[in-house]
Amino acid sequence: MFRERWLGFIALACLSLCIGVGAAHYFKYRSAYDKNVEQIIETSQFQLRFTARSFTRLKAQVSSTFKLTGNNRALKDYVQSENPIDKKRVEEVWQALANYQRFFKQIRFVDNTGQEKIKVSFSNQDQKAEISTDYHFFGEPYYLRFAHSIANNTIGNLGPMLETSSIDKEKSLTPVQYAITPFEINGVRKGYLVLTIDIWLVKSMLDYSPQPEFIPQLLTSSGDYVAHPNAEMLFGFSIRHRKIHNLALTHNDLWQDMLVNGSGITQVESGLYVYRLIDLSASKSMYALIHFSNQQLSQHVSEDYTEIVESAVLIMFLILVACVPFVHIAYDFKRKKVDSSLALAALNGMTAVIVCDSRYRVLKVNKELERMTGYVDGQIHLRKIRKLFFKSQEGFSWLSIYESVKNNGQWEGELVIRVGNGAEIITLTRVQALLDDKGNLTNYIISIVDISERKELEERLRYLSERDELSQLWNRRKFEQELRSEAELFQRYPESHVGYLALLDIDYFKRINDNQGHDEGDRVIRRVADCLVENTRKTDSVSRIGGEEFAIIMKHTKAEDAQIILERIRMAIETDPQHTVTISIGYTDIISDSSACYKYADIALFESKSLGRNKVSRCESTDDIA
Repeated sequence: MFRERWLGFIALACLSLCIGVGAAHYFKYRSAYDKNVEQIIETSQFQLRFTARSFTRLKAQVSSTFKLTGNNRALKDYVQSENPIDKKRVEEVWQALANYQRFFKQIRFVDNTGQEKIKVSFSNQDQKAEISTDYHFFGEPYYLRFAHSIANNTIGNLGPMLETSSIDKEKSLTPVQYAITPFEINGVRKGYLVLTIDIWLVKSMLDYSPQPEFIPQLLTSSGDYVAHPNAEMLFGFSIRHRKIHNLALTHNDLWQDMLVNGSGITQVESGLYVYRLIDLSASKSMYALIHFSNQQLSQHVSEDYTEIVESAVLIMFLILVACVPFVHIAYDFKRKKVDSSLALAALNGMTAVIVCDSRYRVLKVNKELERMTGYVDGQIHLRKIRKLFFKSQEGFSWLSIYESVKNNGQWEGELVIRVGNGAEIITLTRVQALLDDKGNLTNYIISIVDISERKELEERLRYLSERDELSQLWNRRKFEQELRSEAELFQRYPESHVGYLALLDIDYFKRINDNQGHDEGDRVIRRVADCLVENTRKTDSVSRIGGEEFAIIMKHTKAEDAQIILERIRMAIETDPQHTVTISIGYTDIISDSSACYKYADIALFESKSLGRNKVSRCESTDDIA
């Protein structure tokens, strides 16, 4: 009787322990599930922010491209005279631009009647841009009416719409967006510049996530899909039988939330939705949407679920066999909980990942980081991450990262890191602190995304937007920025900051164009530009600000030194055996008012011309010019 009661007591104790273990592991699974959902939301929001920023940069690239193409002298010459040589020069420039910026499917110039005059098309199949000789009218009459409605010096956006006119050939369908801006000469509208933007190609450049679930879907402002994993749900705005897939019809509550909030998170019976509004222009917008079904949310913790179940079965078996001491069970439970939390935070939804201890020493890296940097996990174990990867930058202190993580629990920004072969890459880096149940810091999770190619493209576009195409000097936009900067420095340090602005003009340049042709005129401009660069200092800023007009900003230069430099330039051009031209120069001191400074230099230039040209004249800001 006693034995049976004792066995019953042991059985009841084992059963209670097993129930307790089962309950504890169930709550552990729920905790892992909730943390996984939070991580998915955070990673999705990061992806959508990146997508929105990339579309914002695309708008800037479109604007910069229009400025480059619209200010092309050869295009203006062709529109006025339709000279085949000018047309060929324009086509060659556009062809190089389309090969570099491949999301421009077409670059076109159409006249006011809608007739295409110049067209360059990029072929995804051949991976190169081709000059087209097959000209058509610009789409439907609606397109031309829309173009006529665009105000001068503004950009209109039309679309999205399908490139092909054959709706039955669905395999060849491509969603595009038309960016259109008027083209003027001397205030008279001569036609339109049209960029055909391949939306799919733009989107593919943004899909950097190695996990397909985090690649956003794209929708129009009316709820039709432009990009979706299921091709049968696309293009409801043009294919009638696909209109049933419109999000406003299939998930009206979600769609209303998107219209009201613009960006946010919605969790309904069908799963989790994270969305963000993307502005394409003042009147055009799209939505980026990431969707996770309930099944996908569960699959993200499948490894943890298997581990938790196996752990529970093992513990129950040990309890039944040997009644493992409770202290050991509690210790094992806590250790596995920490390991599970670290694995969940490090592996779900990230690209290259580093797990560090509380002293920023490397504990673990994933395969993507090994591929990105060339380091193997075992080679860098317990090494300090700052000395291993990150480059010390002037004006940048790691203390700011430490303080941000300490105060906010995380830090995010751009960093330059060193990789295993000694090279450097630009990355988007995020540092996340992990705390235990008591709020004590245990580890850091650092995720790294390589954005070197995107930064290189941004730098190239910035360079192109600031250079004059013919002379390869700085253009007027860059000149005005430099002059304003020098004026601001003078305003801040009026006693110590000195500098001079010079305006230069080629004498009788119109005779060269009239008598010898524009090609000779272009050659003279290039040669004069070369002479200016050869006879100025590296600290000087040389720009072409008009047809035959140039400007030089001489920093930290006194009046007598400026006179010497400018006389040397005038004589170098006058005696250059490669041409027979002279220049007139006017210069003035740089003051806090950049507009007035330009005016004084222009007065000095006029004085040089009045004195017979091929002169250097000076007009100080203190001179009486009334």
